[in-house]
Amino acid sequence: MNISQLKERLYTHLKNSNSNKIKPSVSDIDNILNKDLLTFQDIINTPINLGIDTENITTNYNDIDVNTNSQLFNEKLVNIEPELNEFKSFNRSLLPSSETRTKNLWARESVARKLVLANEILKLYTKDNTEEFGGQLQLYLKDIYKPIEAQISLWNNILNREIKNANGNKEEGYRIAKILCSEPTNFNPNNPKTAPIHTTGGAVDTFLYSDKGSQYAIITITDYTDENDINKVVDHYNTDYFEKKLKNNKNLTDEEALCLRNRRILFYIMSIVGFENYIKEPWHFDYKDQMYAMMKNKRYNMNIIAEYGYAKHPENNGR
Repeated sequence: MNISQLKERLYTHLKNSNSNKIKPSVSDIDNILNKDLLTFQDIINTPINLGIDTENITTNYNDIDVNTNSQLFNEKLVNIEPELNEFKSFNRSLLPSSETRTKNLWARESVARKLVLANEILKLYTKDNTEEFGGQLQLYLKDIYKPIEAQISLWNNILNREIKNANGNKEEGYRIAKILCSEPTNFNPNNPKTAPIHTTGGAVDTFLYSDKGSQYAIITITDYTDENDINKVVDHYNTDYFEKKLKNNKNLTDEEALCLRNRRILFYIMSIVGFENYIKEPWHFDYKDQMYAMMKNKRYNMNIIAEYGYAKHPENNGR
């Protein structure tokens, strides 16, 4: 399928489809149609260009200001759960207590619309490649909005685990926990700069999934199991890890080559609809939150601020 055919299919499918309860905005669709899109083969063959070194990025997104006068600041959270026939999700499974889990899958309305758009584009791109993937690819949502109670519970769980893994060394356990999770201890509901990123409704963790039931990895089995060297594992999580390995003339295993391909697909699809990747996590993407602004500023030498702050829990009387 060439680009003209892709755009024609995209236009017809998105503007005439009544299947989605959450529809992409007309402006988002038009923006896609006006882009110089890549063919699917070009997506697979084009290296991810982050524009910056992952070593120079910190997790201090809370330094970014939030525009509380933006129209997006009070944008509502919407339940994307009705789209789960399209989006396979294991959201909430990481949380240790059922009391902290949301009953539905929430995202800011603009984020939900962009996810629907990204998912439809992904399916169209892979419609003619079903043999390679065992079906059309879709987004596999892991996590979007978490209320502050859930973030605190998750942080405490990871912190305690990493202190234990560090043989009781609290300083080392804390250092590793900070790499793996947003710390919520300084959260102040009256200060939007202090919101952990997933409490804004603008952060998305997503993988790839085929409509025939197969998940497509973007991290290797080694990344999950090499617990003896957490720094090595975290290095593997860098979005461009396999790109750098190739650039340094190092051979990739078959598993790594597939992860590289899948990272390129996910990065491209999410980027063209307007998300920014947190380059230390190939599965994490942001829109209009502090991480989004931080990555935009770093990658493109910009000076923007966030428009999403803490979003009140829609299932907990708005707290």
